Amino acid sequence: MTALEHSRRESILLTPGPVTISPGVQAALLRGLGAVEGDFPEVVRGIRRELLSAAGLDQAEYDAVLLPGSGAAALEAVIGSAIPRTGRLLVGINGESGRRIARIGLALGVDTRRLEWPAQAPLEPGQIAMILESDPAITHVAVVHCETSTGLLNPVGEIGRVAARQGRALLVDASGSLGGVPMEPADGSVQFMASSSENCLQGLPGVGFVLARRTALERCVGQARGFTYDLAAQWMAQTHNGQLRAAPPAPSLFALGQALEELREEGGARGRATRYSANTRTLLAGMRALGFEPLLQPEVRSHITTAFRYPGHPGFQYDLFSALLRKDGYALESGTRQRDGYFPVAAIGDLYPGDFERFTCAAHRVLTTMGVDWARPAATAEASDTMVRG
Repeated sequence: MTALEHSRRESILLTPGPVTISPGVQAALLRGLGAVEGDFPEVVRGIRRELLSAAGLDQAEYDAVLLPGSGAAALEAVIGSAIPRTGRLLVGINGESGRRIARIGLALGVDTRRLEWPAQAPLEPGQIAMILESDPAITHVAVVHCETSTGLLNPVGEIGRVAARQGRALLVDASGSLGGVPMEPADGSVQFMASSSENCLQGLPGVGFVLARRTALERCVGQARGFTYDLAAQWMAQTHNGQLRAAPPAPSLFALGQALEELREEGGARGRATRYSANTRTLLAGMRALGFEPLLQPEVRSHITTAFRYPGHPGFQYDLFSALLRKDGYALESGTRQRDGYFPVAAIGDLYPGDFERFTCAAHRVLTTMGVDWARPAATAEASDTMVRG
C-alpha cells in the first residue's frame, strides 16, 4: 500500500462534505502546476465543459462559471448578481441548506421571503404556485435539491415548471446532489444551479461554481453587489481568457478535473448513484441491527445522506458516540442537531459497501463501550429504500 492509499484510510469521512477522495484525486494535487502555467486556461475550460455534462445541461444554452470558495460562495454569487435591487427572492426552507440561502439573501440586502416547511417533508409545488400567484413582486425562487442535513429530496423539476409558468427564475442549490443524483433539468426552467467541487463530485473543497443559462448570465451584467462574486464579470473573464478574476484555487481545480474524469468513467450521476444506493442499503441494514431507525420515509429520502434517530436507550450520548468513532477512524458530523434527536450519515465519497459494513461493526463496538449493548434484528430493507430519484 502506498503512502497515499494508507493516508486515505486513516480516517473515513461520513459527512456530506468534505468527503473521502480517491487516490487519483489525491495524486492530482501533486502536479505542482500553478495558474500561470500555459495549459491552465485549457484546464479551466475543460472543467467548465465537464460540469455542464455532469449536470446534463445543453452546452449551447448553459455555461459554467468557476469561483474560489464553497457552494455557499456560489450561492452568494448568484443571489448577489442575478436579483435586481427591485427584485424579491422566495426561499423554500425545509432544512439547514434552505436557511443558509435565506441568510445569504438577507445579508446581501435582498428582499427575501421565506416559505417554512416541515423538515421531514418535501416542498409542495402547489404551495409555491399559490405564493407566486399572490405575490407578483417575487422575481426569483430558490430551493435546495438535496437537504444534506436529513437526506431529503425536493421535487426540483416540478417546482421549476411552476416557476417557469409564472415567469419567475429558479435557482437550485445542488451542492449536496450534483454528480450523485440524476437530475431532471426541469425542461430548461432552471436558470441557475449552484454547487461545489466536493460532495458527490468527490473533489476537494475550494471551488464553487454556477451553472446558468447564458441569457440569465447576460442579465446579471452590472447588477453585482460585490467584486469577487460578480457572476457576470467572472463569466466574461473565463470565457475570454480562461482565467478567474482573482487568484484561482489551482490545487483544488486540478483535483476537480481528475474527479470529473472519474465521474465520467463511473457512468455519470446515474452510475455513481448505483454505488451510493448500494452503500445506503448496507448502511441501513447495519444501523437497524443496532437499534437505529431512519428519520425519513423511503419515498422522500435520498441515497446521499441518511439521518438516523437516536436510539431509545438512556446510555446513548451522541457526542461520546461520534468521538469514539472518530478514534476508530470514522468521522461523523458534529452534534449540531442534538436538540432534534437525529444525526446524518453520508454514503458518498470514494467509499463502497464494505466500508459501511466495517463502519457498522465499529459502531457496535462503540455502543458496547458506552453500555448501549442491546441490538435487535435488522428490518428487511425494501427496494424503495434507496430508489434512484431525480
